Amino acid sequence: MRYTCLVLLVAAFSLSALLAQYQPLHCDSAWYLFAADKLLDGGELYVDIKGVHPPLVFYIHAIPVLLSRLSGCDPGTCFNFFVLALCAGAVALVFGLLDGLLGSARGRLGWLYALVLTAVLLVLPLYSNRSVGHEFGQRDHLILILVVPFIVFQARRLKELSTRRALSLTVQVAFALGILLKPYYIFAWFMLEIYRWCSVRMKARQVFVDNLPILAVFLGYGAAVALSPASFHGLLHALRYYSGYNTPLSIVLRAPELIGWIWLLAAFLLVPRRGEQNPLATVLMLGSFGLLLGALAQHKGWSYHFLPCLGLAALDVAWMVLAWLDSLPSLRIWAIRAIVGSVSAATAVWAGFALVYAVRLQGLESAGRAPWVTPISAVMRTHAARQPVLALSTSIPPFWPAVTYSQARWISPYHHLWLLPGLYRASCRDGRFAYRDYASMSEAERNLLQDLIAAIENERPVLIMLDERNSYLCWKFDFLRYLSLHPRAPALLRDYAELTKQGFVRVLVLRGSADKTGEGGDRR
Repeated sequence: MRYTCLVLLVAAFSLSALLAQYQPLHCDSAWYLFAADKLLDGGELYVDIKGVHPPLVFYIHAIPVLLSRLSGCDPGTCFNFFVLALCAGAVALVFGLLDGLLGSARGRLGWLYALVLTAVLLVLPLYSNRSVGHEFGQRDHLILILVVPFIVFQARRLKELSTRRALSLTVQVAFALGILLKPYYIFAWFMLEIYRWCSVRMKARQVFVDNLPILAVFLGYGAAVALSPASFHGLLHALRYYSGYNTPLSIVLRAPELIGWIWLLAAFLLVPRRGEQNPLATVLMLGSFGLLLGALAQHKGWSYHFLPCLGLAALDVAWMVLAWLDSLPSLRIWAIRAIVGSVSAATAVWAGFALVYAVRLQGLESAGRAPWVTPISAVMRTHAARQPVLALSTSIPPFWPAVTYSQARWISPYHHLWLLPGLYRASCRDGRFAYRDYASMSEAERNLLQDLIAAIENERPVLIMLDERNSYLCWKFDFLRYLSLHPRAPALLRDYAELTKQGFVRVLVLRGSADKTGEGGDRR
């Protein structure tokens, strides 16, 4: 059993490593890698890079960027391998923490559960988001990876099992970093600690001492942000306007992902549980519920916000099914063989399809038709390879990760114009609104427009791309007209002519600029 599962684990990670070089980036990850690269070159967060998220995510993405610079490999591939390494680390930590939790069943269930965890961490993020594709390496996927070992560690605490200090410290620091990627998810920590406090009847002082590593990371990170004026004011500024993307809870509560979580909760309640497995099953579902509260607190309605809670709930149900089957001697051997055989067959089929896919991508990439080479990316590769471009949109796609694969040079300090929904949405009534003239704009809006005009003046982008969707705004926002509100804009825009329109993106080209044929996007 052990050797079979070990072979399957090695096969799964080896296959994922093979596919990592072909795996397209999530739009958020592409932006974070670009921003991290700029930070390493001396840029200042919230000044040169005007993002909407706390700084930790940029620092984490700086690690694969550094590896890229040292190895000469492209940042996207380094990032995918970095995420795979985090997944492998999480599986190893969980397997080590299961020691003592399962009693005599550890040899059987531990290896099987390592397979289940590997499948959840590697496969679940690849499900298709309705708008931006897979979620491999997206912040919520990273959170799931970093949080899972702590959930198992919490089950050990409930059974009052001792844990090596180095292992305990590693798990708690990883958990704290995961929560700090999105502080909404702190609900999970509260629920787990309150449950332990009530179950074991601990004193408050002991709870505080046990969680000192987590509290130290929280306080240290909070102090670093608060003592950095740019980070502190940048975050306050972002939080004030980013609420323009919020979706009413009445809509969020109808999300398919939430309905899926409810089905998993029903399975948790219906599957029989053995007494010695109950602590792990309980903390997995409590952690899942805490992460669900974090997703609802964001109330943006984006499907990947539910990925952490779905991942833990799936692990919980899988854990209970395995434990139940293991408790039935007459079914144990048959069930284990069936599970291992099914996983082996699935891995073999997956490997076959993956190899065919990799070979096919080689040919598509050489022809410039790889899946990540979108129409917008193709336009940038043809007309602006290694040249400056400016894109105006209230959404990250389609320009990220398209700009990454086009090798164009992004010049805007914004990955998308996240201030505009917050600035204009409240004033929209029945689809009608009025653009504010430059003199009557607030300081925030005037600074936004000034940043865009300065980018055009200083960098002279070869392409200006305008998103003509109604995305996140209750009207069709005319970005060209919006630019023209600035006194210097009309003279600058006279240098641009319409080049093409790709779907909902209108593309302007700098007059007299010679077409530059790209050499092909980076292989991922």
